[in-house]
Amino acid sequence: MQVLSPPDKRKRLGEFYTPKEVVDLILRETALAHGESLYPEVLDPACGSGSFLVRYLHHRVEDAKTRGVHLDPETLSRSIWGFDLNPFAAYVSMFQLLWGFLRLKKGKPEVHVYNLNSLLDDSDIAFLVKRSPGEEARDEKEWDYVVGNPPYIRAERAKYGQAIRDLYREVWGQNGDTGLLFLWRAMRGSGATAKPWVKKGGKLGMVVSGGYANSEAAAPVWSLLWPGKEWSLRKLVWLEFAGKVWDANVIPMVLILERTPPKEEDEVEIWVPSSWPKDAPEPHEVSRVPYRDFFDPKVNPQGEARVNGYGEYLLPLLRGEDAPLLKKLYPGGEIAVSLTEAMETQYTRHKKPQPFWWTYGIQRGGVPVTESPHGARPVPVLAGRGMAVAWEGEKAGYTDLEAVRARPYGKLSLWGRENPPESYLVVANIALTPFGALVRQRDEGVVPAALDTLIVGVPKPDLAEAVAAYLNSSLVRWYYLVRLRSGVLEGSSRAHVYPRTLEALPWPREPRRDLLDRLAELYRTLEGQARASRDNPREWLSREVERRIENGAVLPLSAPLFGLDFTGWQDRVPPEDLRVDGMVLRGSLHAWLDLRDPDLARFVHLLLTSLAAEFVVSEDLQKLFIPRDYQDLLREYDVREKAFSRAKEDFLNTLAAVDEAVFDLFGLTSEERKHIVERLGSFPLDRLRPRYPWDIEEIRPLRAYTEDRFR
Repeated sequence: MQVLSPPDKRKRLGEFYTPKEVVDLILRETALAHGESLYPEVLDPACGSGSFLVRYLHHRVEDAKTRGVHLDPETLSRSIWGFDLNPFAAYVSMFQLLWGFLRLKKGKPEVHVYNLNSLLDDSDIAFLVKRSPGEEARDEKEWDYVVGNPPYIRAERAKYGQAIRDLYREVWGQNGDTGLLFLWRAMRGSGATAKPWVKKGGKLGMVVSGGYANSEAAAPVWSLLWPGKEWSLRKLVWLEFAGKVWDANVIPMVLILERTPPKEEDEVEIWVPSSWPKDAPEPHEVSRVPYRDFFDPKVNPQGEARVNGYGEYLLPLLRGEDAPLLKKLYPGGEIAVSLTEAMETQYTRHKKPQPFWWTYGIQRGGVPVTESPHGARPVPVLAGRGMAVAWEGEKAGYTDLEAVRARPYGKLSLWGRENPPESYLVVANIALTPFGALVRQRDEGVVPAALDTLIVGVPKPDLAEAVAAYLNSSLVRWYYLVRLRSGVLEGSSRAHVYPRTLEALPWPREPRRDLLDRLAELYRTLEGQARASRDNPREWLSREVERRIENGAVLPLSAPLFGLDFTGWQDRVPPEDLRVDGMVLRGSLHAWLDLRDPDLARFVHLLLTSLAAEFVVSEDLQKLFIPRDYQDLLREYDVREKAFSRAKEDFLNTLAAVDEAVFDLFGLTSEERKHIVERLGSFPLDRLRPRYPWDIEEIRPLRAYTEDRFR
């Protein structure tokens, strides 16, 4: 933890204060669980101001006092070690440890905190240079436990870059960072003569970036955990859904590893808390997966270079009961092949066959998207933000293909061919889960192109609608979430969907023609229902309010006509936390407003929850414009909402029919179907839903309804 103090808010994981709940979790699973001695040796190789080491010392002293056990300060001090590259941070850590030891009022403790670069290694030149005690320990010593929160810095930006590149060539790469190097150093050692930091039988507990879980750059590290190797994965704590645990700009992941060869019958514990457990000893959402299943290549993806190896990912959303069905659906098995079997081979701009079936849309290289056609070869384009299940989206504008071709970094994708496709499939590049649509010719007689916020592919002519339906099925969603999801964006749960992700989806080995025709028919129905479900009553209400603001037929909520008292609203409330209780709008214990009219309370709630506001404060409420005829608008809204609910219900019923057809296509049993449906309906997969056509709305800022911008 390369850190000075909590206010130091540099936005890299491991460079600011680690919450004590996370520190305590790691210590409970490592040094505090040591049952053979009061003085196991503990190292934090990036100790910063001492969060882990000082907390460990306090726990050890408190435990001894509680049990009436005598502690030897000198022996205890020799068991606690810390390294840090920042001299001031190392000083703070040393001072806090020394102060903790002095409270014992006995002995002359030594504080083993050293200002040094943990990632360097001087063992090969030890005969030429004199090393400090800390450097000697770094290069030659082993500890019972290694803990911490190492810095998250791109490897090429680290100090002594060339020396570190040489020491860590096995894990050095374009997407590597120092967190991976700390893991490798603790588990494997660096250079030709260095040792791992952890003794045999010892444990490693670290906070690292969740991006490592499905990263090819981290694959060499995870290969040390394979059956038959020296290390075992004991626990993985995935903090994506636990709220803002701290101010990191990545999703944190806690790993508990043991330097003991794993057995096939061992289990990996996966914790996925829905909130950080303040009092409970561990999160409630715990899954146990047999070791032989966790790294089975039919469950866990492996790199192309591996032959008969094990999987190279850590799958945080996997559960033990997922494994048998994943093995059954594995492309290349008895019932499934790759989805690429249903796709046409694509070609490069040089008309050479290219070994991919899915690719990105047009990469413009800086060419603008304009409202009207421009340039030598303008085409209408679609963008990822506008698409939904079975809905390719409205036209985002136009771009000039010739201008894209002329740009150094411009890529025309499918539109570099002489004859662009007459129809193609699109999948959003960044989404909670994959969903697809079939793009066809529009009213103006052209097929719109796709921007690079969309993944594109051309299906075989007789499979277009069936594949489009399949991409929106529950089977695809479940398979992706537990096996293929990667690149999760902090704070949103959205992830990158790569072309390789779609190519790794299963497709039935010998699909029945009648079921393919059934899927095609269902997709055509979905397309019609998607258009009908776009008539979102919230969108209608927002447009009507805008029109009345423009005409001046509104009043601010603070107008004397309403006679409201705003003194009860003393908090900043996220819109999603707002609720209506009769005539009262509530947001928290210190945020409530009596609107004196249940219709007005409902109207204000509808308006606020339709806007892109991070928080609602009293000043915003007072300035919120309310149409004079809000009661008439609310009645019309209710009529539209009733019809809209029927349209959504029809759409979801058709999707359920798609699921059954896909289950039939793969010959799944009733138990297997039930498992997929139940998994998708339970935490955390229930939070990762596709975007439906009615979810696409124009994003309106809160100020749009608190400022008269039309005058």
